[in-house]
Amino acid sequence: MRVLPLWILAASCCCSTSPRPVEVAAEGYVALALALDRHHAGYVDAYLSPDRPTGPSLSLAEIESSARTLLAGIETAPSARAQRLSAELRALGRFAETLKGEPLRFDDELLALYGVVAPPRIEGGRAPIATSSTDSTAMEFLSRDGLDAEVRLALAECRKRGQDVFELPDEESVTVEYVHGKVWSAYHHYLGGYESVVQINRDVRWTKSQLLEAVCHESYLGHHAISVATEARLVGRGWGEYLVVTLPSPRAFLMERLARAGFAKAFPEELDPNREWDQISVEGARRYLDRDLDRVGAAMWLETHALMPDPWAFLRFVDRYRSFVVAYTYRDDGEDFDDLIEAWWNGHDES
Repeated sequence: MRVLPLWILAASCCCSTSPRPVEVAAEGYVALALALDRHHAGYVDAYLSPDRPTGPSLSLAEIESSARTLLAGIETAPSARAQRLSAELRALGRFAETLKGEPLRFDDELLALYGVVAPPRIEGGRAPIATSSTDSTAMEFLSRDGLDAEVRLALAECRKRGQDVFELPDEESVTVEYVHGKVWSAYHHYLGGYESVVQINRDVRWTKSQLLEAVCHESYLGHHAISVATEARLVGRGWGEYLVVTLPSPRAFLMERLARAGFAKAFPEELDPNREWDQISVEGARRYLDRDLDRVGAAMWLETHALMPDPWAFLRFVDRYRSFVVAYTYRDDGEDFDDLIEAWWNGHDES
């Protein structure tokens, strides 16, 4: 078995024209991410260039070993870029390892794949009953016939409020598509070249405020704007590791937090001050993934303690994205969008 693929060995030769270790690691990371995507479709969640190549055909063992080799070359380097790339390589190698055997427990998975300490457990057999600031019976749901018009209005308002935060090129664009039968309510697909597709799930019973948050989250001050700015600012200067956004990874977790915080910054008047159910839903996901509750038991638990109207939809999402569900609820005390965007760009002026 090849311990290290030849394309990494060639790049690592000790000659006077060899690239710096961080450049070797960046190129190798992208190739390994694309190779891992062949084992786990969707691992490369976004490719920040119009021309996405096909990844090399490598075994999981080769991917894991190669990630360790690349990591050894940069993990002691002091630069912020090397440290961020090291975190991505650790997560990639660990995920390749999990695909060969049993998945990690919830808390261990969060730390290994996202670099995040799990929220405290809700102890005991019964969690506190969530309170709700909104009576679902009083919600006004949008008609399916009027959904597209509301999406267009929301997209225009998100662009208006977000245009001063990122310096986006004039040629950026967002196309909207409508889909059915997905485990998510809305999704962003980055096409590269500053273009995105935002998909809206027609199966969801949308309220006006929920739709606004979803559109903003996936577009301006969210995934589209972050991806466009990253392609222009980092990929454009030759930082190859930013060509891919992988899931699971620390960068994907930070991007999700940025998209959530972007809505809070742009639409503070739309925030729900009562979000206890967030942490309770995370506890339900933890108990389900750790097999403390079976699927029926988890659905009943979520319905009772998180007041979740459709726990089965939530569990379908957890089946696909596992502990990443924490990214939709995670928040450090005092953290806001400006803190997160500073963390995203930290070290970008390094040579």
